[in-house]
Amino acid sequence: MKIKTILTPVACALLMSFSAHAANADNYKNVINRTGAPQYMKDYDYDDHQRFNPFFDLGAWHGHLLPDGPNTMGGFPGVALLTEEYINFMASNFDRLTVWQDGKKVDFTLEAYSIPGALVQKLISKDVQVEMILRFATPRTSLLETKITSDKPLDLVWDGELLEKLEAKEGKPLSDKTIAG
Repeated sequence: MKIKTILTPVACALLMSFSAHAANADNYKNVINRTGAPQYMKDYDYDDHQRFNPFFDLGAWHGHLLPDGPNTMGGFPGVALLTEEYINFMASNFDRLTVWQDGKKVDFTLEAYSIPGALVQKLISKDVQVEMILRFATPRTSLLETKITSDKPLDLVWDGELLEKLEAKEGKPLSDKTIAG
């Protein structure tokens, strides 16, 4: 009986300390640089390593990047695929959101960052705010939650394009090969 009495307060204290630490994911913003926009299926650096650090979670064999500027904002570049022990990229933008209001493309400022367990992207303009959070739901499923705030009607357009160029080192092509051959 005496052991149970001592362990109960200790267990409660441990549980409270774990929950206090779990709420601080924002303290770990951008610990790893997850930005990039691959232009080649195999996009290497000077030392034959991947130039980008995609976000993988829950044992997934596919990953995503944060946009690196205006041309890639609204999407999560990549998609990076693990093929055996190597990473191959599928698209610079597989699915990218563009927002139109009153027939004009909305001009956003971009805030993009990674936190443990998620990639976050905020697109901000005078009249429209978009918040996108990408997380892994299972090892085979990544989910994108998109919240759009506006007082006026909007037109939403999703676009994307698969990569065709095969491989490069430091952004310079190693050959004229494409994925077609």
